[in-house]
Amino acid sequence: MLAQTGNHPISFQEYLELEARSEEKHEYHQGEIFPMAGASLNHNQIIGQLYMSLYHCLQQQKQGKVFMNDVKLHIENLDKATYPDLMVFMQAIEYADKKHSVVSNPGLIIEVLSQSTADYDHGAKFSAYRSLPGFQEYLLVDQYQMRLEHYVKTAPHEWVFREYSQPDAEIQLVCLDCTLNPASIYCNMEFEPPG
Repeated sequence: MLAQTGNHPISFQEYLELEARSEEKHEYHQGEIFPMAGASLNHNQIIGQLYMSLYHCLQQQKQGKVFMNDVKLHIENLDKATYPDLMVFMQAIEYADKKHSVVSNPGLIIEVLSQSTADYDHGAKFSAYRSLPGFQEYLLVDQYQMRLEHYVKTAPHEWVFREYSQPDAEIQLVCLDCTLNPASIYCNMEFEPPG
């Protein structure tokens, strides 16, 4: 997490009201709000290419929805809200607000790793996501090298981990019965060193 923006706890509803008026995005955690860092060009390109691949797959299946980084995810049992880079829903979407702008039941979440968020995405954020009952799959995508980490839930409290770094590898997304490969995710990418 980044830095706290206030000194007193606020409610989730107050957070939603503040966020609706804010020009910047913030995460929410138990009464505190944290500004989110801006994204790099590589981060943006990876999200775009993943969105296109997932959208195409869902169109073929004629079901499901994919959203990218401007949709809030509410983790009610932890009093937390985040902005995942990508979320896929194969079931009817459950909303956490009356305006239908905050969701709560993704099956697949994808995060693009940056130097400032990698530890959080691997640790506390993944732990929070695992508390969501319908969450089945997590894909972490490195923006500095061709490297993906894929976690699939196989039973309560059990996850299988696979790592991919070859362009022609096949990443089988269980949640939506779709295959991705690193070559398409990193198409035309110019890697830059962290920092």
